[in-house]
Amino acid sequence: MLEAEVAAASGRLFSSQARLPGCAVRKFDGAAHSIHNTAQPEFMTELVGVITAAAKAAAAAAATDSA
Repeated sequence: MLEAEVAAASGRLFSSQARLPGCAVRKFDGAAHSIHNTAQPEFMTELVGVITAAAKAAAAAAATDSA
């Protein structure tokens, strides 16, 4: 990737972080643009973690709403 492309991608990333401050950004070393194909085991581990955390948060919120 050219230096200018890296700078542009970084700018978009930081812009997204500003709009979604509760989100985390995870870098996968050695992964290319198609991260789910080039770093699949690491990507899947992180994805399952995100889904699990979201399911727990939703269950907790539902329990609070029904109380």
